[in-house]
Amino acid sequence: MRQGIQISKRQRGAVALLLVLLLAGTVAAQGLSEQPDERIAFSNGSGNAAEIYLMDSAGQVYLQLTSNGQQNLYPTWSRNGDLVAFASNVGRAGDFDIYVIDVATGDSHAVTDTNTTETQPAWSPKDDLIAYVSNENTNGDIYVVDVDNGRVNALTTDSSEESRPAWSPDGDQIVFESNRNGNWDIFVMDADGSNVQPITSDPGDDGAPAWSPDGEHIAYITNREGNYDIFVYELATGQEFALTSGGADDLDPAWSSDSQSVIFARSNGRSSELFTITLEGAENRLTEFGGVNRYPAWWPNN
Repeated sequence: MRQGIQISKRQRGAVALLLVLLLAGTVAAQGLSEQPDERIAFSNGSGNAAEIYLMDSAGQVYLQLTSNGQQNLYPTWSRNGDLVAFASNVGRAGDFDIYVIDVATGDSHAVTDTNTTETQPAWSPKDDLIAYVSNENTNGDIYVVDVDNGRVNALTTDSSEESRPAWSPDGDQIVFESNRNGNWDIFVMDADGSNVQPITSDPGDDGAPAWSPDGEHIAYITNREGNYDIFVYELATGQEFALTSGGADDLDPAWSSDSQSVIFARSNGRSSELFTITLEGAENRLTEFGGVNRYPAWWPNN
C-alpha cells in the first residue's frame, strides 16, 4: 500500500502554530472589527520568547496580540474586554513591567516602569486598579497600581513571598499564594491589604488561586498528591475537592464566565497545552499548537 507522508506530533504542533500565526497576522492586518462573545487570552512561546494570543472558547485563535519577540506573560482582561494587561520584558533588559494593550488598535503603554521586576498582573473588576507582584523589596510583594493616575500602593510588606493575586468578583478582596507559614498556601485579604486569612494549610504547596465569577469557589493548584493538580475550594462550606488528577502538572487555572468550567495548562515538563474541565469532570483539549501554552484568562470574567 502506498504510504503518505507521516507527520510527527512535534511537526503537527509546528504546523498548527504556523497556521495560527498566519491567521492572526491576517486578522491583525485587516483590523479587528468584531470579537467573539467568549474570549480567552493566553501566552504561547518557546525558548526566550512568548507572545499573547486571543482565541474563542472553542479554541479558534483570532488574533496575535503581541509580536515583539520578548516574553509576554500573564494576560488579564479589563472588565469591558477592550484592554488586556500583561507582564513583559520588552522594555528594560531582564526586567519585567506591566503593560496595557488595546485589543482593537494594538496601542500599548507601560503601567509600571522601574528597575525592578513587576509581573503577574490581575485587573480589578472595578477597572481602576491592577494588582501585581514586585520584587522591589527583594522578596515578592503584592502591589496595586491605579490605571488612571499611576499611583502605586503596597498591600504586603513582610519578609515572606507573596504572588499570583486574583480579585474577588466584587473587587473587595484579593486571594493570593504565600510561603509565610513555611510552605506555599492560599490566603485572602481585603483589597487594602488588611484582614489576611488562610484558605489552605496543608503540607503540600498550594498556589495560583482563581476566584470564580459567581463568588462561590476558588480554584488553585496543589502538589499534595505528587504532581500538581487543580483543586476547588468551596467558600460557603470550607470543603475542597480535586478537579484534575494524573501524571502531568496541571497549572494556571482560570474560570469560565458561567463559573461551571475551569481552563488550565497541562504540562509534561517540556511543553504545555490548554484544556477545559467542568465541575463534573468532563475534560476537553483546546489547543494543539506545540511549545508552551500558559496563563489563560477568560472573558467575561465577572
